[in-house]
Amino acid sequence: MEFTTRTSERDYVAAFRLRLRTLLIVFNALFIFLLVSFYVLFAFAFDYGVGSPWDYLLPFILLMCLLGFRMYLPHLMGRIYGARTNQQGESVNELTSNGVSKKSTEGSLLYFPWTVCKNWRESQRVVIVIAEFGICLVYPKACLSTGQQDELRGILTAALPKK
Repeated sequence: MEFTTRTSERDYVAAFRLRLRTLLIVFNALFIFLLVSFYVLFAFAFDYGVGSPWDYLLPFILLMCLLGFRMYLPHLMGRIYGARTNQQGESVNELTSNGVSKKSTEGSLLYFPWTVCKNWRESQRVVIVIAEFGICLVYPKACLSTGQQDELRGILTAALPKK
């Protein structure tokens, strides 16, 4: 199967979120646990009175840090996307029974046999193939027809486990 894709900044951010989805869920759960713990600690350890603004200061600061982190990640990924010019143009992708290859308009070529690929994931926006050493190949669904998406899923399912 051979097809041409063009990865936008939104696709790149979606692929990053999909790649690190488990890590982000654990990070958010840990952050919420710390938020609740500090709130309980300050509410019971320092009794400033009922409804004192000091009871809400630390949880407010932690919540703002979490929201700031959630807003900074897409900005950071956008900067990384802007620095990687080989991600921005069109690329010709080929999936065969031996492996997967991706050639960009700049001339860079990636080829991975299926033995070095760990798994693949899919979201509403992108399909990604993850190699053992951390490289992630991004296939935006907007560039693929429904038939091509089904064929892509079939090839990936036969070659790799879905995570």
